[in-house]
Amino acid sequence: MYLFKSGSPSRLACLAGALLLAAGLASAVRAQESAEKPLELRALLLMSQGRLADAEVLIQDLLARQTARLGPDAGPLGKTLNMLGVAQRRLGKLAPARAAFTRALAIRERALPPDHPDLAVTLTNLGAVNKDLGRPAEAETAYERALAIREAAPTPDPAQLGLILNELGLTLFRQGKFAAAEARQRRAVAVRVVALGPAHKAVAASRNNLAATLTEQGRFDEAEALLTASVAAMEAAHGPGHPTLVAPLNNLGNLFMARGLLARAEPFFARTGAIVRDSFGTGDAIHASYQIGLAGIFGEYARVEDAARLYREAIGTYER
Repeated sequence: MYLFKSGSPSRLACLAGALLLAAGLASAVRAQESAEKPLELRALLLMSQGRLADAEVLIQDLLARQTARLGPDAGPLGKTLNMLGVAQRRLGKLAPARAAFTRALAIRERALPPDHPDLAVTLTNLGAVNKDLGRPAEAETAYERALAIREAAPTPDPAQLGLILNELGLTLFRQGKFAAAEARQRRAVAVRVVALGPAHKAVAASRNNLAATLTEQGRFDEAEALLTASVAAMEAAHGPGHPTLVAPLNNLGNLFMARGLLARAEPFFARTGAIVRDSFGTGDAIHASYQIGLAGIFGEYARVEDAARLYREAIGTYER
């Protein structure tokens, strides 16, 4: 025997109540989501302005709200944890950043297909923080996974490919895996030249990294040719005194120092110093750091007076 007959006023009242309750719950969920979105956007704005500590506070608030609403392992938390890791890494909070990226990766691995680009984003970030923490083997694993996802995409993003290849090459270099590093770095140069043009600072960075790898293998002529080409490209695009020339010129000086050729190294160091001075001023800490480095080199070659002069100038900068 049924308590309510179909179509009875009491049954209709119960159905109407249930519908109203469902509508109320849906409205409450939408209200919570509407309150969370501005937090995310404000945090992104603060990060773009360099206000990282303030951004971190907002992201933690957003994470707490999402956790209370969805549970600790819900898919949307992957994005928020990735944001948190980025802010913390930029603040120098490397261990918390690593924890955030690790948790974001676990959530995204459960929620997303294995070739999803968001997985590559988190893996790249995890690789970067592991590299910062001096965990190159773990960084290598993360970068390799990210690279495989990016390469398998229907239309691979050359900017992301170049970034991962460059960072992976550095990680391999720091482990003494020079042949593997060279292969990745050559690909990074090639991809970035096509995507960004030969005079872009990212291309110069990849060329500098490849030159360092060649130098470590004693392939000095190849390294010199690579750095010389980098200098020529930067000069053609930006002029002879642009700050982007500092790295390749300084590396050319270091290359000749590695071969014991101080006389050939010194003009490159002198030119680097002039660009640093003109770009940042003689009272800047960057210029002082360069002077200290060069003073150390002169000291090794018994250039005592030159070394002393540079040390005195650097001391004067820091005492101002």
